[in-house]
Amino acid sequence: QAEDGIRDYKVTGVQTCALPIFQRAMALLGFDTVRSICIMVALQSNNNNKALGVHFSTSNFWQHCITVACISKVMAAIKRYPKPEEAFLAGLLHDIGKLAIAMFLPNESREIAIRARAENLSDREAESVVLGSITHEQIGAEVAIRWGLPTLYHGAIEHHHTPQVEQGAELSHFVHVANVLAYQHGLGFGVMGATHEIDAGVQQALGLDPAQYKLIGEKVEEEVKKLIQALCSAHAA
Repeated sequence: QAEDGIRDYKVTGVQTCALPIFQRAMALLGFDTVRSICIMVALQSNNNNKALGVHFSTSNFWQHCITVACISKVMAAIKRYPKPEEAFLAGLLHDIGKLAIAMFLPNESREIAIRARAENLSDREAESVVLGSITHEQIGAEVAIRWGLPTLYHGAIEHHHTPQVEQGAELSHFVHVANVLAYQHGLGFGVMGATHEIDAGVQQALGLDPAQYKLIGEKVEEEVKKLIQALCSAHAA
């Protein structure tokens, strides 16, 4: 079943051609996915006068978000979730709180990055030292609310590190697993040495064994790298 879901997801037609960037993105991803990416880009574009600082790698941030989005969509396909694109968008937006911190709290963002690297903390652990009880998940959920996004995305963003094992929490499960797998396959954002593990309750709820998670991570890592190369080629064309 996992292999079927991954095959359903697989990006095809990743070749260099003369299409304009938007058309090529449409061909690779489809309209809904391109729309999702445009929504995410809008948050940064509207604040492009705010310096993010050398500690915040925009390219790594986007690579991580796209990876989590792709894995989330694969998970949704495997579990026969009725609208996999919702999982893609939830994954794409899961870390908008980190972007918001970098934009609007640059000093705190810098201190979080420094502490995380110096003390080998996860970004979330470093945030608790610098920001207290406020987390990037909570900030991200607030951004989603102010953006007017449907409520199903609020929980997926707010609980991607602390998923709720209850009915109706499928999106947070997909994004949680996708985030962990992205880090485990070297496509995370922040301190890569920090430990990231799949919540036991989520693993039980999804009913997938470790071998399936490994297969999902490996396949999506391969496809995401192809996708990023194709988009870079499109940008250079």
